[in-house]
Amino acid sequence: MSKSLGNVTNLPDLLDRYDARAYRMLLLQTHYRSPVKVGQDNIDASVNALAGIDSFVARTNSLSALPDEVTLTAFRAAMDDDLNTPVAVGVMFDAIRRANIAVDSGDTKTAGALLRPCVKCVLPLVCNLTRLM
Repeated sequence: MSKSLGNVTNLPDLLDRYDARAYRMLLLQTHYRSPVKVGQDNIDASVNALAGIDSFVARTNSLSALPDEVTLTAFRAAMDDDLNTPVAVGVMFDAIRRANIAVDSGDTKTAGALLRPCVKCVLPLVCNLTRLM
């Protein structure tokens, strides 16, 4: 790989082409002790993940409930385990999946409870959520 061959992109060029949140998501999905592999597939997956998060936030931003303690505990356990952000992000995506199922079935209380840990813990790192906090 070399820049002269055109198969290396520096960070400013990447940020010119992609939302900075996609790069943040990519970093969060990689443990800090592991090398970060930034490739077209990885960044596209991050862009798609953010689209899903944005859709979820738009769909659930009017819901309110006390945070789901199981989700918060799982998130905190991942972060306390050597800052294991890939697991923490996985907890967030699982909560989003379960919240979407709850919304589809009309259970807005559960959906709101699952939304709160995401808003409190992970989503602020990758999204502009000032209207929800």
